[in-house]
Formats: sequence, structure tokens, C-alpha cells
Amino acid sequence: MSDEFSIAVDFVFESLKARQRTGSSLKAELVALESLLKILPESATPSTAVASKVSLGSAAAPVVFAPQPVQPPPVSSTALPVVQFPALPSEVDDGGLQERLAALKVAVSGCVQCPNLVSTRAQVVFGEGNPRADLMFVGEAPGPEEESEGRCFAGVDGALFDKMLVAMGLSRDKVFLTTALKCRPDAPAGSVRARIPTPEELVRCLPYLAAQIALVKPKVIVALGAGAMRGLFGSTQTAAALRSRWHDLQGIPVMPTFHLNYLILNSGIGEKRKVWEDLLQVMERLGQGISEKQRNYFLKSG
Repeated sequence: MSDEFSIAVDFVFESLKARQRTGSSLKAELVALESLLKILPESATPSTAVASKVSLGSAAAPVVFAPQPVQPPPVSSTALPVVQFPALPSEVDDGGLQERLAALKVAVSGCVQCPNLVSTRAQVVFGEGNPRADLMFVGEAPGPEEESEGRCFAGVDGALFDKMLVAMGLSRDKVFLTTALKCRPDAPAGSVRARIPTPEELVRCLPYLAAQIALVKPKVIVALGAGAMRGLFGSTQTAAALRSRWHDLQGIPVMPTFHLNYLILNSGIGEKRKVWEDLLQVMERLGQGISEKQRNYFLKSG
């Protein structure tokens, strides 16, 4: 087993072990994690258990896991898994942050947990940005442009997103960008609309997002659209119902707002102002200076 893969898998596993200590259910996530071992060539699979190489602080004991891959249990359409975000570890060491993110990216890029996504994807979109960012943006899933470019928020959506960052006095290299699902959802042939991720796909992929959040340690998260909130909180409400108020993700404040594509399709000044008001709250929470010009963006008189 390569050191990079071992470190990545052990880190995600340790993140999930935190839930076990709280007494919450771990079944779906542990099965998904053990499936990661299928990424390794059969000849590289160790014959003995592998001890964790990642330190998450004094509260986290070393983890040992069996190397035999476990197939995710079949899920019937009448008993869909509940989308529940994994517990974040209470302590994560800062040392080797770049290396651990790189190792995690290796594991995510080789993930084979969702065969339908593996068979249709061009590449996995891991995320990008400042690994020590105070602000993280989370979307639902990559679209065709994101998959083609291998980066979050590309194409027309990306151009709008970059304008939003500039208005906030930020840029991509000052924030961290990622999505709840790392692969583009496969759509039926001839479909013109994107497919939303299934609960099974989210359950399998969310440990990766949890590991990203635990490593980056953002002070604030912006959830772009109802799909992102579904991944983070299991919510089934619309973005309109969720936006403009803070939500707590295990101690991290989360501000939901509209999806970028919604703004493109609903480009009136009133909808832009709603999103901007959400972002103003984010800027205030982060202690950013806000100019009078910024406060007046997208006001009819501004």
C-alpha cells in the first residue's frame, strides 16, 4: 500500500471514528470507506491490518482496519439511506496540511464506490483553493464544464462566481472551493437537465468533504444551493427557504444562498440583491471591512 493512499484512507477513517465515540450510526460510512481499498491493485493489498499514520490529536487513538474490501449493501428504492453528514474530529493537527490534502486527493481521484459514476466520468473534481482559507464554498456536484476543466465552478457559472468573489474583495486563491459530490452525476442519454445526486451517492462521498473541512478548518462555509445543504445537513428544503440565516455544522457557521445557475436563469436585480445580502452577512461574520459602495450593490438606487 502506498504511503499517500494509506495516509488518505486512514485520515478519512479517523474522521469517521469520531462519530463512533459519540454513539451515532456509522454503518453506511464505514462500509463506503472500506470500499476504498478496492482502489489498490490486488497485489498491493496487505495481508495484515494497517495502523493509522495520521495524528488527529491526543483524543484520537490509533486506528486499525481490516484490509478486506466490503461491498456496499444493496439499497432498495423504498429504503433510501438518510443523508447524514459525518462527525468532524474534535482535533486535527496542522502539520503537513498540503501533503495530507494531496494524499486525500489521490484517494478521491481513484474512488470506485459508485460504479455508474465511474463508468461515465471523465475525471473527479476534488476542489481547489487556499488550504488555510477562512471561507469555504460548497456546491452540489460538478457539471460538464467542471468535469471538463477539472475544477469547481467553471464555465458560465464560474464567470459569475469569480465576479461575486471580486465584489467581496476576494479571489479563488483566498478561499477553498469544493462540492458535496466529487463526480458529475450521470444523466440519461438525451437529457438536457442535470441529475441531482442520489442519497446513496452522497452517503458514499460525504466522508471526503468531511475530511476536507476538517483539514482546512474554515471559519465560515457558504452553501451554494439546496443541493449543497442536502449534503451538509440532509435538508430537503429549497434554497429560498434556507437562505439568509445561519445554520450550524458542528460548530461551523454555514450560510446557504442560491445556486449559481439559479442566478443565471433569474438574473433580475432583486435576486442578485438577495444573494449579495447573504454574502454581506458572511463578510461581517469574517470581520471583513465593508465599504458603503459594497453595501449598496444591487439596490435599485445604488
